[in-house]
Amino acid sequence: MLQVTVSISDVNDNSPQFVTPSQIWVKENATVGSIVYTVRAVDIDEGVNADVMYSLVSHPVFSVSPSTGQISLSSQLNRELIQNYTLQVTATDQGVNSRSTTQKLVILVEDINDNPPVFVPSVYSKTVPEDAQIGTTLLRVTATDSDAGLNGVVRFFIISGDDNADFSMDPSSGVLRVQKNLDYERVNSYTLKIQAEDMGVNPRYSVANVTIQIEDVNDFQPVFQNSPYYALVRENMAASPAVPVISLSAVDLDSHINSQLTYVLREGDKGVTSIFQINSLSGEITCNQTLDREQVPQYKVLVVAIDSGQSEAPSAQVLLWDYIHNVSKSSQDLFS
Repeated sequence: MLQVTVSISDVNDNSPQFVTPSQIWVKENATVGSIVYTVRAVDIDEGVNADVMYSLVSHPVFSVSPSTGQISLSSQLNRELIQNYTLQVTATDQGVNSRSTTQKLVILVEDINDNPPVFVPSVYSKTVPEDAQIGTTLLRVTATDSDAGLNGVVRFFIISGDDNADFSMDPSSGVLRVQKNLDYERVNSYTLKIQAEDMGVNPRYSVANVTIQIEDVNDFQPVFQNSPYYALVRENMAASPAVPVISLSAVDLDSHINSQLTYVLREGDKGVTSIFQINSLSGEITCNQTLDREQVPQYKVLVVAIDSGQSEAPSAQVLLWDYIHNVSKSSQDLFS
């Protein structure tokens, strides 16, 4: 018996086959020049027929090492500009009649939190009456973040300008509402700082200003602080020029037109409005007739202060007595 050994020479009849995935992720802050991935293809032939070299259609962002299949970054990535790339990677064996295979390699750019939220607009203003109901919506702030995922989800907060917590901010919608009763006389304007913050692991933020002007409402009545008033007028005084009697003054805690007062005489005792006059602006009362104590010893006059918002104050009484010089009476007797 004769044993014969037959050696079969390999023929390059197989093409390289990629064994690595066709889709990968690369962080957008990867360093230029760094190796971001390694492709690998195998060829079941032998010898040079199984030696694989790699090539890449010319690309401005990535390059490949022919011998190792290592893919390197050639220029900086920016997911906000380009979110993915598709490379044509070719694996070629080194046989005499070389064979090759091309793979589409999709590179997805993984977002990093490299952009802060941006307010649009960055300044807000609103005027609201001081009697606005709790829960009233004032305005809505908006901000955009060009990052992806949680890096691009924005929340809103009031960070300053509202020490009394008169307002509330919905973190998700950016809606600003009245949270407490407002009072123009307490605070007539607010400058709130609103922070927009993303939800990244290392959050980024920006700030906008919101100016809120409180509008005065006519919610206070004028008040005569020294009411009732008492005045003495000497009898037999000449009626011309008019005799000064007393000046009255009321205060109104409102502002602007709501605190501008007009003084009006109204009948107290019958006929007093024909005897006395009042300066509607200054509140000075004068007498325009000669008085006679023996006929009328005293007059009760009703004075009303009215603000320009048409809200009447409580009336103030002014008692006027004729006064005769040589009557021997004390002041206490005069007012008894």
